[in-house]
Amino acid sequence: ARPSKVAGFLDVASGAWDPSLAFVMGSALLFTFPFFQYLERTHVDVAMLGKPVALPEKTKPVDYKLITGSIIFGVGWGVCGGCPGPIWVMLAGNPSAEVVCLWFGFVGGTGLTVLLKHFFHVPEDSERTPVVPLGPSEGAQVVPVAPAPAVGAEQAADDGAQ
Repeated sequence: ARPSKVAGFLDVASGAWDPSLAFVMGSALLFTFPFFQYLERTHVDVAMLGKPVALPEKTKPVDYKLITGSIIFGVGWGVCGGCPGPIWVMLAGNPSAEVVCLWFGFVGGTGLTVLLKHFFHVPEDSERTPVVPLGPSEGAQVVPVAPAPAVGAEQAADDGAQ
């Protein structure tokens, strides 16, 4: 959780590159990759504590939210030298004014995102209106999709008609 380590890792061009964070990331991949392969091959739907396991779809395209979030995360990590995981260690190990300010930045940014989504009622991906391309020259047209009827709606309609 030292900003100098992050700066040394990101400083590839000067010749003073510090590859130690690459070993941290590599060890994380070596640990998690086999578990994700196991989950995909065995089709585990429920975790040990009863919560559903939801892996991302492989066909899901890279969208603006992923790109924007990655850029914001990378710029924030590079500017302040901390990311949301180690900030808790930094806060417990060195509760200085700078670390507390960084923590309030993370918490405040998360809270602001939640408030803005609520205020502007940003729909989830599944609620968005799909854009169906018509062809190379016509561009794209927004096609409204009717929501699926609620379970039991047909039965209620049949009961009302009788």
